[in-house]
Amino acid sequence: MATKYPYTAWRLMPSCAVRQVTVVGKGFYSRYERLDNRQSVNRGNLFPTAKLAIHAGKALIETQRARHVKAGENIEKRARALAKAEAEHG
Repeated sequence: MATKYPYTAWRLMPSCAVRQVTVVGKGFYSRYERLDNRQSVNRGNLFPTAKLAIHAGKALIETQRARHVKAGENIEKRARALAKAEAEHG
């Protein structure tokens, strides 16, 4: 089904803020849409309702938290290795 322009959508911003935007046409690349302020936005960041955009933002934050926990574990592992080396070699 073809998309009819213009239409309003909810955009998940990089800061995880949610804003209502007006989509006026296709972007240069197939997965992008053009907004009324001439910005091109990936379709993955546009949602039909604010509730869906908020849900996607929460899922993004959970993914980021999991990544940071893993990075923290790796840092702690390195710190333990250094402490062990320091204890062995003075």
